[in-house]
Amino acid sequence: MKECLATVDLAAVFVANRQQLNAIARKIVGMEHIAEDVLQDAYIRLVKGACARKVDKPFSYCCQVVRNIAIDYCRKKKVEAGYREFNNQEVAITCASSGLNIENGMAESQLLDAVIKVIAHLPERTRRVFELHRFDGLTQRQIAEQLGCSAALVNIMIKEAMATISNCRTLYE
Repeated sequence: MKECLATVDLAAVFVANRQQLNAIARKIVGMEHIAEDVLQDAYIRLVKGACARKVDKPFSYCCQVVRNIAIDYCRKKKVEAGYREFNNQEVAITCASSGLNIENGMAESQLLDAVIKVIAHLPERTRRVFELHRFDGLTQRQIAEQLGCSAALVNIMIKEAMATISNCRTLYE
Protein backbone atom coordinates (compact mmCIF):
# COMPACT_ATOMS: atom_id res chain seq x y z
CA MET A 1 0.00 0.00 0.00
CA LYS A 2 1.38 3.37 -1.02
CA GLU A 3 1.68 5.90 1.81
CA CYS A 4 0.47 9.44 1.20
CA LEU A 5 3.32 11.91 0.68
CA ALA A 6 1.55 14.60 2.75
CA THR A 7 1.33 12.19 5.71
CA VAL A 8 5.07 11.54 5.60
CA ASP A 9 5.84 15.27 5.35
CA LEU A 10 3.57 16.24 8.25
CA ALA A 11 4.77 13.34 10.42
CA ALA A 12 8.39 14.29 9.77
CA VAL A 13 7.74 17.97 10.53
CA PHE A 14 5.83 17.00 13.67
CA VAL A 15 8.60 14.73 14.98
CA ALA A 16 11.34 17.22 14.09
CA ASN A 17 9.57 20.04 15.98
CA ARG A 18 8.15 17.99 18.83
CA GLN A 19 9.73 20.10 21.58
CA GLN A 20 8.28 23.32 20.20
CA LEU A 21 4.87 21.72 19.78
CA ASN A 22 5.07 20.39 23.34
CA ALA A 23 5.82 23.91 24.58
CA ILE A 24 2.74 25.23 22.77
CA ALA A 25 0.52 22.56 24.30
CA ARG A 26 2.06 22.94 27.77
CA LYS A 27 1.52 26.71 27.70
CA ILE A 28 -2.18 26.17 27.02
CA VAL A 29 -2.96 23.18 29.26
CA GLY A 30 -0.47 23.95 32.00
CA MET A 31 0.80 20.43 32.74
CA GLU A 32 3.45 18.30 31.07
CA HIS A 33 1.58 14.99 31.14
CA ILE A 34 -1.52 16.58 29.62
CA ALA A 35 0.61 18.29 26.98
CA GLU A 36 1.96 14.85 26.05
CA ASP A 37 -1.59 13.56 25.63
CA VAL A 38 -2.42 16.56 23.45
CA LEU A 39 0.65 15.87 21.29
CA GLN A 40 -0.33 12.25 20.86
CA ASP A 41 -3.86 13.21 19.81
CA ALA A 42 -2.49 15.84 17.44
CA TYR A 43 -0.09 13.40 15.82
CA ILE A 44 -2.84 10.86 15.26
CA ARG A 45 -5.12 13.51 13.82
CA LEU A 46 -2.38 14.78 11.52
CA VAL A 47 -1.46 11.35 10.25
CA LYS A 48 -5.07 10.31 9.66
CA GLY A 49 -6.18 13.52 7.97
CA ALA A 50 -3.12 14.67 6.06
CA CYS A 51 -3.98 13.06 2.73
CA ALA A 52 -7.26 14.92 2.57
CA ARG A 53 -5.62 18.32 2.01
CA LYS A 54 -2.50 19.94 0.69
CA VAL A 55 -0.62 21.84 3.40
CA ASP A 56 1.47 24.82 2.30
CA LYS A 57 3.13 25.46 5.68
CA PRO A 58 3.48 22.12 7.49
CA PHE A 59 5.01 23.51 10.71
CA SER A 60 2.33 26.20 11.08
CA TYR A 61 -0.31 23.60 10.36
CA CYS A 62 1.11 21.29 13.06
CA CYS A 63 1.19 24.20 15.53
CA GLN A 64 -2.42 25.05 14.78
CA VAL A 65 -3.58 21.45 15.22
CA VAL A 66 -1.77 21.19 18.58
CA ARG A 67 -3.20 24.54 19.67
CA ASN A 68 -6.76 23.55 18.70
CA ILE A 69 -6.58 20.21 20.49
CA ALA A 70 -5.14 21.85 23.62
CA ILE A 71 -7.91 24.46 23.62
CA ASP A 72 -10.52 21.74 23.09
CA TYR A 73 -9.08 19.88 26.07
CA CYS A 74 -9.33 22.99 28.26
CA ARG A 75 -12.91 23.64 27.15
CA LYS A 76 -13.85 20.05 27.90
CA LYS A 77 -12.33 20.26 31.38
CA LYS A 78 -14.16 23.53 32.04
CA VAL A 79 -17.49 21.92 31.11
CA GLU A 80 -16.70 18.88 33.28
CA ALA A 81 -15.81 21.18 36.18
CA GLY A 82 -19.18 22.86 35.74
CA TYR A 83 -20.90 19.49 36.03
CA ARG A 84 -18.92 18.68 39.17
CA GLU A 85 -19.80 22.08 40.64
CA PHE A 86 -23.47 21.49 39.86
CA ASN A 87 -23.32 18.05 41.53
CA ASN A 88 -21.54 19.51 44.57
CA GLN A 89 -24.23 22.19 44.87
CA GLU A 90 -26.92 19.55 44.52
CA VAL A 91 -25.32 17.47 47.30
CA ALA A 92 -24.96 20.57 49.48
CA ILE A 93 -28.65 21.42 48.98
CA THR A 94 -29.67 17.84 49.78
CA CYS A 95 -27.46 17.78 52.86
CA ALA A 96 -28.67 21.19 54.00
CA SER A 97 -32.28 20.03 53.77
CA SER A 98 -31.29 17.09 55.97
CA GLY A 99 -29.47 19.35 58.43
CA LEU A 100 -26.00 18.34 57.21
CA ASN A 101 -23.25 20.78 56.30
CA ILE A 102 -20.38 19.72 54.05
CA GLU A 103 -18.99 23.19 53.42
CA ASN A 104 -16.63 22.85 56.38
CA GLY A 105 -14.14 21.06 54.17
CA MET A 106 -15.50 17.56 54.59
CA ALA A 107 -15.31 15.64 51.34
CA GLU A 108 -18.43 14.09 49.88
CA SER A 109 -17.08 10.60 50.38
CA GLN A 110 -16.44 11.28 54.07
CA LEU A 111 -19.97 12.57 54.43
CA LEU A 112 -21.38 9.52 52.71
CA ASP A 113 -19.28 7.23 54.93
CA ALA A 114 -20.53 9.03 58.02
CA VAL A 115 -24.17 8.73 56.96
CA ILE A 116 -23.75 5.04 56.14
CA LYS A 117 -22.22 4.39 59.58
CA VAL A 118 -25.00 6.29 61.32
CA ILE A 119 -27.68 4.43 59.38
CA ALA A 120 -26.03 1.10 60.19
CA HIS A 121 -26.19 1.91 63.92
CA LEU A 122 -29.89 2.80 63.90
CA PRO A 123 -32.27 0.31 65.51
CA GLU A 124 -33.21 -2.34 62.93
CA ARG A 125 -36.82 -1.27 62.53
CA THR A 126 -35.97 2.46 62.35
CA ARG A 127 -33.25 1.75 59.79
CA ARG A 128 -35.66 -0.32 57.70
CA VAL A 129 -38.30 2.43 57.80
CA PHE A 130 -35.72 5.05 56.81
CA GLU A 131 -34.42 2.93 53.91
CA LEU A 132 -37.93 2.19 52.64
CA HIS A 133 -38.82 5.87 52.78
CA ARG A 134 -35.62 7.48 51.42
CA PHE A 135 -34.20 4.80 49.13
CA ASP A 136 -37.28 2.91 47.93
CA GLY A 137 -39.53 5.98 47.84
CA LEU A 138 -42.42 4.41 49.72
CA THR A 139 -44.93 6.63 51.46
CA GLN A 140 -45.37 6.48 55.21
CA ARG A 141 -48.73 4.77 54.75
CA GLN A 142 -47.20 2.10 52.47
CA ILE A 143 -44.41 1.47 55.00
CA ALA A 144 -46.94 1.23 57.83
CA GLU A 145 -48.95 -1.35 55.89
CA GLN A 146 -45.82 -3.34 55.04
CA LEU A 147 -44.52 -3.39 58.63
CA GLY A 148 -47.90 -3.69 60.32
CA CYS A 149 -47.71 -0.50 62.37
CA SER A 150 -49.31 2.93 62.34
CA ALA A 151 -48.34 5.71 59.95
CA ALA A 152 -47.72 7.94 62.98
CA LEU A 153 -45.10 5.49 64.29
CA VAL A 154 -43.45 5.42 60.85
CA ASN A 155 -43.37 9.23 60.89
CA ILE A 156 -41.70 9.23 64.31
CA MET A 157 -39.08 6.67 63.22
CA ILE A 158 -38.25 8.69 60.09
CA LYS A 159 -37.83 11.84 62.20
CA GLU A 160 -35.58 9.95 64.65
CA ALA A 161 -33.43 8.65 61.80
CA MET A 162 -33.15 12.13 60.25
CA ALA A 163 -32.23 13.65 63.62
CA THR A 164 -29.55 11.01 64.15
CA ILE A 165 -28.12 11.59 60.68
CA SER A 166 -28.23 15.33 61.25
CA ASN A 167 -26.18 14.88 64.43
CA CYS A 168 -23.47 12.87 62.64
CA ARG A 169 -21.89 16.11 61.36
CA THR A 170 -20.49 16.74 64.84
CA LEU A 171 -18.25 13.70 64.38
CA TYR A 172 -16.44 15.40 61.46
CA GLU A 173 -16.39 19.10 62.38
